[in-house]
Amino acid sequence: FSGDGHCLIPLGGHRHTGGSECLVIAGGGAPTMGVHLAVLLWGLLLACACTCCLAPRPFDTGKRTQQIQRLHRAFAKAANVARTANPLDTRLAFVQIGAHHAIEGNAGTDVLWQAQRLLFRDLHRNHTPWSWLLVEPVPNNVAIIRQKLQLQESAGALRGGSVAVEQAAVTAEPGHWEGNVTFYAISPEIDPVTGKHSSGWQFPRWVTEVGSFNRKHTWDHLWRAGRRSPLVLESLMDPVSVRALSLEAIMRRSGLATAQVAVLILDTEGFDCKILRSVDFKAFAPPYILFEHWHCSNPDRAGLTEHIKLHYNEKVFDGKNTALWRGDI
Repeated sequence: FSGDGHCLIPLGGHRHTGGSECLVIAGGGAPTMGVHLAVLLWGLLLACACTCCLAPRPFDTGKRTQQIQRLHRAFAKAANVARTANPLDTRLAFVQIGAHHAIEGNAGTDVLWQAQRLLFRDLHRNHTPWSWLLVEPVPNNVAIIRQKLQLQESAGALRGGSVAVEQAAVTAEPGHWEGNVTFYAISPEIDPVTGKHSSGWQFPRWVTEVGSFNRKHTWDHLWRAGRRSPLVLESLMDPVSVRALSLEAIMRRSGLATAQVAVLILDTEGFDCKILRSVDFKAFAPPYILFEHWHCSNPDRAGLTEHIKLHYNEKVFDGKNTALWRGDI
């Protein structure tokens, strides 16, 4: 207590007079040097606690390396299975739906790209031609993908292969379907690389990844990312009309034979399970599929498990993604 009977270090989180919830350091009278030192020490402890709570967690590089190695091995096995099944057609294909920036984006995308980079290197060394199809509906993201592809091509990371970028959304419509749909993206006022708004307000970098057919899905993520900002969040919703195709239509349009596809990757913000449930796996069954289960509804998740049980093994890859692989891998 201070000399006037006030609590210097309230345990209840607020200043009050008297009461047994104060930390008593000294008796009455003027504060002593010991009191000042104790207050200083308490303040330092609180600052350290706040820093630990608020500071971003360092990325576990060991875990990241393990994930890259696991994906690389899985992709390599899938490539071998696809190549063995089609000895007359040596070109292998890798399809990525909901590509966002595709290369060196957030931590998850970075892990994926590093595993793909290693695989493309191996295929080039083995003189195996390959194709990489990237499907992304948001125009700003497509522009960034093209820029990054140019840099990677200059660095020699794409040798021996061909890359195609399709600006479109993929729907869960069965069969060969094409049309236009409303896609709820994040305003280009937020830089898709840094997450910084044109006003200077800093959003998490992942915020531009959450575009979806579902307005509520986009809004919920935008609100979570910017609820403390002074901006009118509603104005940062950017509904755009985009070309949409079924998965079958995407494959036909790309010119890739379904038998060539070794790996299929999906990240469509809640529609992954719906899209996969629309696939006829008797006609199109890539050896390895990686999809984001995080936003799938429970009925869609259960329905997908039932849909794939005759065709794929299933295992959660990490907290947000699930891997499916054929029995011949």
